[in-house]
Amino acid sequence: MAGLSVDYYTRLEQGRERNPSAQTVGALAAALDLDHHARAHLGLLAGIPTAAAVGPTQVHPSMHQLLEQWARTPAYVVDDTQEILAQNALGELLHSGFTAGDDYARMLFLDEEGPRFFRDWERVAAATVGSLRRAWARPTGRQRLEPVIDELCAGSADFTRLWQAHTVAGKEREAKRLCHPQVGELTLTFHAFGIAGAEGRHLVVCQAEPGSRSEEALTLLSMLIAERTGL
Repeated sequence: MAGLSVDYYTRLEQGRERNPSAQTVGALAAALDLDHHARAHLGLLAGIPTAAAVGPTQVHPSMHQLLEQWARTPAYVVDDTQEILAQNALGELLHSGFTAGDDYARMLFLDEEGPRFFRDWERVAAATVGSLRRAWARPTGRQRLEPVIDELCAGSADFTRLWQAHTVAGKEREAKRLCHPQVGELTLTFHAFGIAGAEGRHLVVCQAEPGSRSEEALTLLSMLIAERTGL
């Protein structure tokens, strides 16, 4: 089932073959019907962590329920291509000025609203490209990233400039100054948390300083949602 000879598989089991390729490890994982946790473990044992499969392709319904529990806090699930896979109502309204508010990289580089909305555009853009560059280093995610990188390079000279700098950045707590078309300027701290069992995905929660003008702006946006939905 894995396309291996009995002799080669026996040598693997007995430890006489210690350098299987990523393709071999992947074929064995598929033949053994391993889930993504077991695939990750097998890859680490073989010294090929990239042989691990990514997690589930859909956002679990319980995560959608969790996002909606934060009525006054914008929250998202973002993958390593910067696509927003799920968001709560306040998160969606926060990006209402964009043509399509479901991908941070496209919002930054391909939408004319980007430089106006993100007040520290250069810093946010560099961090976003750095996150993409880090994800690019993982062969398991590179296939998904290639068309995104091609599109951004073709549509933005700024992206090409930052991409060619080869700077790497991770997901960290970061304060961002924003300018919303309905409530004006506000500052939010973006907290990113890795999601267990979903490689390359993060839960991003946006926090305003208690008692601040930014908190008042989020409250106003949440009231607009309540008016629209009748809640």
